[in-house]
Amino acid sequence: MPQITYETRVVLVPLTIHENKRNIIVEDVYAREYYEMSSASVDAIRALQAGMPLHEIEVQLKERYPDEEIDMIEFVSALLELDLIAEVDGRTLREISDEEAVPAHNPDSWPNRLGRFLFRTPFILVYFAAIGCWITLFITRPDLLPELHTMHMVESMTVNVIIWAGVSLGLLAMHEFSHFLAARSFDVSASYGFGHRLYFLVLETDISEVWKLPPRKRIIPYIAGMLNDSVMLSLTLIIRMIYPEMNDLLYEILELASLYLCVMLVFQTFVFMKTDLYYVLETALGALNLKERTHEWMKGLFGRRRGKEVTAVKVYTFFYLAGLAFSVRLFFNVMIPQFLHFLEHGRDYLSYPVTDYYFWDGVLFLLLNGATLVLLFNSWMRKLLTIYYERTERMQKQTAQSS
Repeated sequence: MPQITYETRVVLVPLTIHENKRNIIVEDVYAREYYEMSSASVDAIRALQAGMPLHEIEVQLKERYPDEEIDMIEFVSALLELDLIAEVDGRTLREISDEEAVPAHNPDSWPNRLGRFLFRTPFILVYFAAIGCWITLFITRPDLLPELHTMHMVESMTVNVIIWAGVSLGLLAMHEFSHFLAARSFDVSASYGFGHRLYFLVLETDISEVWKLPPRKRIIPYIAGMLNDSVMLSLTLIIRMIYPEMNDLLYEILELASLYLCVMLVFQTFVFMKTDLYYVLETALGALNLKERTHEWMKGLFGRRRGKEVTAVKVYTFFYLAGLAFSVRLFFNVMIPQFLHFLEHGRDYLSYPVTDYYFWDGVLFLLLNGATLVLLFNSWMRKLLTIYYERTERMQKQTAQSS
């Protein structure tokens, strides 16, 4: 790492500062990364962007923030670790090219226009009406509550899995597409990918750019998926209520959809896993990176280095630990027994002759479930490899800078 002194001249990478009442977000324009910083840090960045010497910046900041500890050498060193410095004394540390820039969206493109219609017009009142609808129906018509037996609709296990997958993936795609449209309604980029929450395989939408928006505007992109789920849940309940004599299989598919939507809505309350409501909680409390800050606070707590931390982090610590304990219990008491139950059924089907329909039904059933496990393990491995490569790259960069 280059030796930083008060005579050092640095050039920052392109940064954009987003200020609001609760916090200040600094955006790395090309890397699309966001950092919460203090007012003093932001003033230091603006001074560096203006080309002021480090010593002069430090003097001004000490006068402006007399109650804070100001050390520009330490601050610049921190910016180096975050890879936010392009040059040090004329030596290039990070190449910046226009090819890295994220292209701006056309505000008149169809995703932006559809998003503004669905999430930034009076149409949004439909979502809150839907929430009131399914709550009222569950209270007044408890017979509409979905039951687990709806997962066994036909005799064939393979057909059951295909139906479950079709229903769940269809509803999940609509959930994530709602996040996408809500983000694009504010001209914010979004992208899709498979990921996991502990041992749950999930499709997720990256809308991290909403950090650049004011807090009140972030809420709708965060809860857009839940709003969509509420509309779909209300529709399935209303159809089942109006047409109770419909085809049995179609009715059970609608009941399965109701069950899945209920599970999705409950799942979002598991804020210890960074679900949709976790980001709402972060925004409401004005404590960004809440989970990461909680990890750091717990390290200080257990290492007997207690420091001052906001109440939000301490409260979240309780929910975080309680949630982890619940997840462990759910894994051993529900997930593993269900998995073994399915394996037992598959094994029983494999006991039939190879020429029998049930044998091949069991083979396909096990293959489909195996594919799900492969996707989950792949997500785990990608996460571990990402952490490994980031650490390796950071160590290599520090070695190169110090040489």
